[in-house]
Amino acid sequence: MIILFNFNTYLGGGETLFVRFISFLFKQEEPFHAYCKEGSFIAKQLKKEGLPDSVFTSIKSKSDYPYLSQEERVSLLNEIDGFLPKSDKYYYLSFCLRELYMLIDLNKRHQGSISHLVLHNQDYLYLGRTIWDGVIEKLTKKKVFHNDKFLSFNKHIINLVNQQKGLIPMSWIISQLWKKEIAVDIPEDMIVSLPSFCDKNEVTLRSQNNKKIIFIGRLVDFKFASLFAIFNYIKRNPTYQLTVVGSGDKERALKYISENAIPLDNIHFAGEVAYTDLPKIISDHSIGYAAGTSIIECAQQGLPVIMALQNNANKPFHKDICGGLFCNTTKGNLGEDLCLYSEDSIPITIDDTIKEIEADYISATQRCFDYVRKEYSINLNFREYLCRIKNSAPIDTSKTKVPRTGGFRRFLYKKV
Repeated sequence: MIILFNFNTYLGGGETLFVRFISFLFKQEEPFHAYCKEGSFIAKQLKKEGLPDSVFTSIKSKSDYPYLSQEERVSLLNEIDGFLPKSDKYYYLSFCLRELYMLIDLNKRHQGSISHLVLHNQDYLYLGRTIWDGVIEKLTKKKVFHNDKFLSFNKHIINLVNQQKGLIPMSWIISQLWKKEIAVDIPEDMIVSLPSFCDKNEVTLRSQNNKKIIFIGRLVDFKFASLFAIFNYIKRNPTYQLTVVGSGDKERALKYISENAIPLDNIHFAGEVAYTDLPKIISDHSIGYAAGTSIIECAQQGLPVIMALQNNANKPFHKDICGGLFCNTTKGNLGEDLCLYSEDSIPITIDDTIKEIEADYISATQRCFDYVRKEYSINLNFREYLCRIKNSAPIDTSKTKVPRTGGFRRFLYKKV
């Protein structure tokens, strides 16, 4: 039986994936039980989708495992135990490292296999910052990680799970980054691109370039470099228009536009858009420009898509680079090139890619659509998840002691 855990309360990509995978398992009549947090988006959405109470449990106990006292940990494990269906074999699945911490101890009670979805390239850095690291970031604007106790433990449990074929990264870039940073060698056949493409028969691929580009993404630090790059392109190419969809620090975007004398006439800020309205807005444009799952949203609406690059350095690019036309990338990559490569080593620019699109618009559109339908299919890739979960081997965690955060950090955590 597959036992899934995600104790996040907010709505994010991992939480949407959790709900979708549960729905898939239910339709496939695959034995499973899911655990979420009471009052969370997941709990509300599972009820909204009509899943019976018998297949999921909303946990009331405190669930941030590294911050819990021994008594609180036992309380959480006991609550989980009370709803755990009896089974000859358990396949545990976590969506973030916090739940992986908890699974180390749950597995001591009911041994099974443990699989972990690697959905973020910095997952291995969980709890890796000290209080002083936060001070350093305030002063220097650079993130540093010096909490050796947790960094070492993360590496230990990641390797433990990987040895039993339980790590499932969402991209080749992540697998290579982890090999470089923490010497974990994840087999390439374990990579499964993020299941996010839902085939819609009514979609008609665009056949003409109306020179309207749509950028989709939150206006946050690691996406500003790509946003500034497309602003620069619009300045050089005034026949194009740009729509920016997403909430966040609009003032920073406007400041860059002002300081670089970029005309605002061809740039429109649409702000946050309801998910149900997004397909119509996308279809009014002819080129998508995004990082993350927004790439899939654009491609499945019939647009050729340029892959924007996420940039943790939080500063403008030296030149207006991008990841190129989305069908020409590594497995599962949604804009993470700069996690592994230097900015100067990336030769492709927005200008190069739009010229490629202009040269054969219909071909660019078709290639992007065919690529996401094949590589990111919800139904196909959920089956890939299922295959890998069931092929993972039982894991022995009896000798692994799960650490607890320090007293001052626990104090700050409770205050927040």
